[in-house]
Amino acid sequence: MVKKLELKECKLKGESKKGLRIIHTADWHLGGKFYSYSLEDVQNKFLESMAGIVKSTEADVLLVVGDLFDTKSPSGSVQEMYYQFLNMVRSEARQCRHIVILGGNHDPAKVLDAPQRLLRHFKIHVMGRMPKDVDDAILELTDENGQVQALLGCVPYLHTDDLPLDEVSGESVEDSLERRRKAMHRFYDHLWDAMLKRQEALGLDVPLMLSGHLPIAGAILYDDQESRRDGYVGNVLENRAEIFSSDASYVALGHLHRGQSLGAGSRIRYSGSPMPMGFGELGQEKSVVLLEVRDDCLGIESVALPEYLGLIEVEGEWDEIEAAVESVLQETSKPILLKLSYTGEDVSKANWQVLRDRLIDTRHAIVFCETVKRKEGLATRRNQGISLSELSPQYIFDQLLKRKGFSEEKSSEWQKMLNEAIELRNKKNDMEGAQ
Repeated sequence: MVKKLELKECKLKGESKKGLRIIHTADWHLGGKFYSYSLEDVQNKFLESMAGIVKSTEADVLLVVGDLFDTKSPSGSVQEMYYQFLNMVRSEARQCRHIVILGGNHDPAKVLDAPQRLLRHFKIHVMGRMPKDVDDAILELTDENGQVQALLGCVPYLHTDDLPLDEVSGESVEDSLERRRKAMHRFYDHLWDAMLKRQEALGLDVPLMLSGHLPIAGAILYDDQESRRDGYVGNVLENRAEIFSSDASYVALGHLHRGQSLGAGSRIRYSGSPMPMGFGELGQEKSVVLLEVRDDCLGIESVALPEYLGLIEVEGEWDEIEAAVESVLQETSKPILLKLSYTGEDVSKANWQVLRDRLIDTRHAIVFCETVKRKEGLATRRNQGISLSELSPQYIFDQLLKRKGFSEEKSSEWQKMLNEAIELRNKKNDMEGAQ
């Protein structure tokens, strides 16, 4: 019989502990850039405050569910930033007995796994790739007395060869995608069975938790409803919430940058990213999830993060744009990044270099600017605050087909060809990511 704990929203930070505490976070994207703006300085501040949050919340477990890094080849300074953070937590938050780092689709699996054995001696559990033996993916979360309080099924981003599938000649794209969804379901069923066996071997009645770095159907990418989309997101196949056992007390997810919960009882959660990586995240409040394993429930609280990076998006006349640039000069607590679109009739007013020069000796920057008159066809999309980099290939292609006036039947044929090309690209990326 699985001990399933019901989630209970309650204040945990600053209150006396009543059980094992877990911080769930994801999608740090260390070394990433916002357009061309380097985020390393901002991310260093985030890591310093993150170590402080681990200490102040008295967390026993820090769980990072994928996309620790932004690229497959993080620079030496970015890797140093990562190891300095691990050292900070180990030296300043000694009550944190488990640091769990899972690989995401952006992460270099081999870079993460290289020091795996060494880090394990410091109770730092790193899993860039899924281990061949599923039993090695089950982590026993212990309290200060060494007693197991919960079991965690650790699942990094799953590559194609983690879900062995035989090629089916002549299979349609839709059938291929459905076959992969079923393979993902079988994978989680297999992991769950192994966790039940581990629980039985321990002879303990403890809650079981799962994790994963993948998109789940029904999740929202941005606050506007038109940003909901199906299909591929970040080279990962979308799945349904049913792949996770209904007896799991909590499912910690990464991959989507908007913090949110899914499913009955809100037990399936994306922590969201700690800072925005695109203007599609404008206005989102960033946080980490704090859990407390109690005898009768699973306490949960969203712990708000500081605003490490400010975003301003302005579309209008030149005086409005100038006023926006002037306003950020008064801000000293954090960098402000601007996305500016001039919609006026007199294009000679659009002297972008003058505005950039105003920000030269500051931490602020204009990361995107344009004169809308020259690109009138894209005005509607800019009003939604979404850049091309934040949209799926399917969405962009679909909008193009509609604009060109293709029939629904013809559009469907073109979309099928695009999906086949993306399928081949994903397989290629999976093989490269495994190297």
